[in-house]
Formats: sequence, C-alpha cells, structure tokens
Amino acid sequence: MSSSPPFNQAPLTLRDYQIDIVDQVDELDHPLVPLLTGGGKAVIAAAIIKEAVNPGEHELFIVQRRELVHQASAKLLARGVDHDANAIGVSR
Repeated sequence: MSSSPPFNQAPLTLRDYQIDIVDQVDELDHPLVPLLTGGGKAVIAAAIIKEAVNPGEHELFIVQRRELVHQASAKLLARGVDHDANAIGVSR
C-alpha cells in the first residue's frame, strides 16, 4: 500500500499535545488515553500504530459506531497504515 494520503486528503499533522501523548504512551502503565470529543483520538492512535507495528504484526483498534469505523480508517490511511476495517454486529 502506498504511504501517501488517499485522494486529496492532506497528510496528518499532529498538534503539540498529540505529539506529547504519542511520545509518552510507551511509558504508561496502561494504554488508555482519555481525550475529549475532537481531541484527535483517531489521529493519535494512527500515529502510535504507525510507529509500533512492524510488518506482519497486528493491532486491534475498536470503536462503537459505524461512523467512527470510517473515521478511524481514514486516519489510518492518511498515516500510511495498511489495515482492514470491519463493522461487526452493526444493524443496517
């Protein structure tokens, strides 16, 4: 998969506080990072996954709404993370 952003989407640029979170996540006793709505959870997760995953390894990123599946997938693609996105148990 290409590492360039899909379509006309600009590459993701992390804000200073997001960079701090990405830099500190390895030092946490737990992988839980609470952020308010719009804080960039999917952006931060995409950056962490991009740095952490080696070829052939897998990560699991779970969201509870179909819209968030699409949002997270777009952020992963913008970071150049090859992935599958599935919506399981979502009524149509």
